[in-house]
Amino acid sequence: MALIWTTLVLEMRAPALCIYNDAEFTEEDWRGIRMIYSSVKEEDSLKVGRFGLGFKSVFHMTDYPCVVSGNTMLLIDPLGPANKVNAIFNIAELNDTDGIDTSDVLRALEGKYEFNNSVVEKGGYFRGTMFWFPLREKASPISDDVYDVGKVEKLFGSLSSESSSILIFLKSLVCLHLLKISQSGKEEYVLRVQIQNEKEIQTRRQSFFSCTKSASSKQDVASIFKMTIKEESTTRPVQLTQWLVVNYYIVHNASNDFKRLIKNPKLGLSPCVGVAAKIEPFTAVEGHIFCFLPLPKEGTKLTGLPFHVNGFFALNQNRHHLKWATDDQDHQYVSEEILWNEKLLTEALPLAFQKALDTSMSNAVTYGNKASLVEGVYLWIPNLETVLDKWKLFFMTALQLFEDKNIVFCEHFNTWKRVSDAFFTTFSNLPHKLEFVTAAVRKAIGSCGQSPVVVPEHIFLTLNLLFGHQINDISPFNLAVILRNNSNYKFMTDKEKQALAVYLTSEGNSHTLEGLDLLLLASGEWDTFKHNGSTKYICSVSEVDMFPGSERMFIIPYARLDQCTKEAMHLICEQKHYPIRDLDDAILKQLLLRTLQSHLGPSLIMTERSNLTINWLGLVWLSISNRGIQQGEDSGRKVIVWNGIGFFFPPLSLKLR
Repeated sequence: MALIWTTLVLEMRAPALCIYNDAEFTEEDWRGIRMIYSSVKEEDSLKVGRFGLGFKSVFHMTDYPCVVSGNTMLLIDPLGPANKVNAIFNIAELNDTDGIDTSDVLRALEGKYEFNNSVVEKGGYFRGTMFWFPLREKASPISDDVYDVGKVEKLFGSLSSESSSILIFLKSLVCLHLLKISQSGKEEYVLRVQIQNEKEIQTRRQSFFSCTKSASSKQDVASIFKMTIKEESTTRPVQLTQWLVVNYYIVHNASNDFKRLIKNPKLGLSPCVGVAAKIEPFTAVEGHIFCFLPLPKEGTKLTGLPFHVNGFFALNQNRHHLKWATDDQDHQYVSEEILWNEKLLTEALPLAFQKALDTSMSNAVTYGNKASLVEGVYLWIPNLETVLDKWKLFFMTALQLFEDKNIVFCEHFNTWKRVSDAFFTTFSNLPHKLEFVTAAVRKAIGSCGQSPVVVPEHIFLTLNLLFGHQINDISPFNLAVILRNNSNYKFMTDKEKQALAVYLTSEGNSHTLEGLDLLLLASGEWDTFKHNGSTKYICSVSEVDMFPGSERMFIIPYARLDQCTKEAMHLICEQKHYPIRDLDDAILKQLLLRTLQSHLGPSLIMTERSNLTINWLGLVWLSISNRGIQQGEDSGRKVIVWNGIGFFFPPLSLKLR
């Protein structure tokens, strides 16, 4: 024993990695940690360190771990004889060990989390558990991997990048502090991570895991809560992150094949899964795989999902990867561990996702469907192009659970709708310059009793991939159908109705306007587009004023239209589907005569009481002049008298130059 002790004491000196937990070891914990080549956790499917891989991983950085907890100290020499691997002592007896100098070990641990010589002298009891891992400073038979302070600080940096999520799926841990202690004992904090609502979280965790142990085959167990994590770091400001966490334990809803695997004592795995997404701030995360603790990040992406997934997965020996069937492996002969992982992805995790999405939508509804909360719901839905194939299978299975459930938000009615009850307004083929019409189109859809929805492009593509047979995406054709079946669009503003006309012709087809009251007349009224309707004329503003009382014969002058509406009207006229014509000279003459006769009667004499004034006459002559029309012979002239002044006006003898 003295030799083992001497060897271990020499290796106890700093630099070292020191880990403290305020909980104390149980007898089972002591028994398990002493079993270097096996593990008592093999019989407990809910233990995070199952198979002994958790603690054994410390041998990547140290050759001689030390554990202090309660009244016991354990030093481990993995290279010693099988019956002398562990040296275990009662703390109170350290100073009374014959022939052994304990000063070095006490000096190494002095001041660490209130461990000092007085602990030894006053009853020998240490409250909590401390792990002391002297860093391997040179290659050894255990490993050639050498660790120095810089390498540990690099590990600290890696942990800091994941600090906001490292606690979310754990069973007990509520805080994590990283600090550096100098030889003089000065402490310098690197990172503090703390669950703010820890009492609530601990209660919910304990309730969930207790229920999983007593769960019957008649009911699954779910736990849903919000977890707020506070991060303090020397390199960035204090950050608060809130997570929506869903834990799910499947029993009742498991398939028969899955139930067989659950009951398989050789697997000894728990059908416990979970999902978590950031809800404050609402930002997508790079989806990480957890087996209670996050697996190492290797490669450019882990899942491609915008949320984290947790499960009691079957892992390979180094706990870096899930066990999957290879591409050339016959599925009939894959191991049950591989089948287990597939069942977690296709049966258990989809139900956890369903709970999460339902909860997010319920939360949005509770707070009036604020835009940020609606966005938070959509953050659960990934761009499938970025999702890895195996995780794509999981997500598609999960989203199919919403085929007949509300999943898209309709702002017009402030409610959530099923995919089949929604009209998606992606405007995928709309030219950029026509984006101004989108608000009017959505309003028209809603006014006519349909449910317009707006979703990010990648979400539409995902929904279309899964529910393509139910998707209604707006187009000029189906907007026309909506408007013909409901006349509420007629109560929209003039500007909005012009925008509708522009959109309906945006794909180069004016036939979509048939039967719709979207033809704006010079009178300010709206007429119906009819291919066999009465003829309407195109003219300038001044020409319309020449025919008072006949404004319904003219469409609104182009000068009063924006450029896009002008282009739409040009298209309508060019296609000649509707009786809309230019005001040519022959029609001008006919309309002038009709106007004169209508307002002056057969005598054609203008008086002070006449609707036609001298200003009108000037307008007529100006228009005639602009059109290149001149006065003809004097014969047959008629005299128009107004205020004693005579004007010669021969409306029946006008001719072209």
